Amino acid sequence: MKQLLLIAMFALAAKASFTQTVFDKIGYFGEYQDEWALVEDEGKLGFINKEGQVIVKPEFDKIGYFGEIQKKWALVELDNKLGFIDDEGQCVVKPQYDKIGYFNEYKCDWALVELNGKFGFIDDEGQEIVPPIYDAIGYFGEFDRNLAEVTLNGKKTFINREGQLITQ
Repeated sequence: MKQLLLIAMFALAAKASFTQTVFDKIGYFGEYQDEWALVEDEGKLGFINKEGQVIVKPEFDKIGYFGEIQKKWALVELDNKLGFIDDEGQCVVKPQYDKIGYFNEYKCDWALVELNGKFGFIDDEGQEIVPPIYDAIGYFGEFDRNLAEVTLNGKKTFINREGQLITQ
């Protein structure tokens, strides 16, 4: 009985390892990332490697090129929300923002994000440093090199380079 169970388990494992995943479309290897090809399945995009292993499950509506906005990251879109995946196929910023700006425009290693008409910042590790609660955010250095003007509920104040609100 043990031998029969062992043979059945081996047969299932062998079948699973030789089962090829199929997609509606497969792009060229190396176009987005070395050794990866963009795949499309039922209108959703992801990546496979040259061994046919799924690196990024086809779940995104759009995928940008790596390095366009952040080195080693690609902008992804899902249900009209933006986020990032990294060059290892991991989601580093969940698709949750309406817009994401370029890194280093406002502050080194930060990118402006927008959600429901409110603004904040994420850093180059994917962490939300300043939640998107502000009506507007100015550039650091316009008033003081360590401060950026923000508008919150129609009132103006400042945040510092750590993203903390400067209070009276």
